[in-house]
Amino acid sequence: LQEDFSILKVSLVALQNSFPVGKLEKFLRKDVNEEYLLGDKTLLKYNKILDIVTSVSERSCCFTKAYGQYFEGTGSVLQQCGDLDAAYARIQPLENEDNEILETLASLKLRLFTGLEIAKLLGFPASFDFPEESSRKQQYRTLGNSLNVNVVAILVHFLILS
Repeated sequence: LQEDFSILKVSLVALQNSFPVGKLEKFLRKDVNEEYLLGDKTLLKYNKILDIVTSVSERSCCFTKAYGQYFEGTGSVLQQCGDLDAAYARIQPLENEDNEILETLASLKLRLFTGLEIAKLLGFPASFDFPEESSRKQQYRTLGNSLNVNVVAILVHFLILS
């Protein structure tokens, strides 16, 4: 039994050294176009339940195959600018003032992660790419509920050696 744990320990060290960890900025693309910004309907309907992260966050929620279609529990959205706490403090007392709520939330530039950003978070190699003809929805479905490939590799390695 002790031998098995030593294999796991070596595997965990290899895992820690094999892929980047830390802030989300390491995984983000700089050239994301505005089609990934959340729309007005989404901002108004789901602003109270979104999991909002920034480029300096060190975590995100699990991305499901419904990411981009549904917004409750399907993955994080990225805040690109502004002060989140101030924005929510400003909109909290507003009830039926949709234009002011939208203006405040739009200032945060909340957007979806791209398929390639999610792939990077899941440990796919830098050379990974989707076929040109794949839609955003197809990319999210492909990656949805995936596991980090580096973690899976270490677990498979451990299972084979034990």
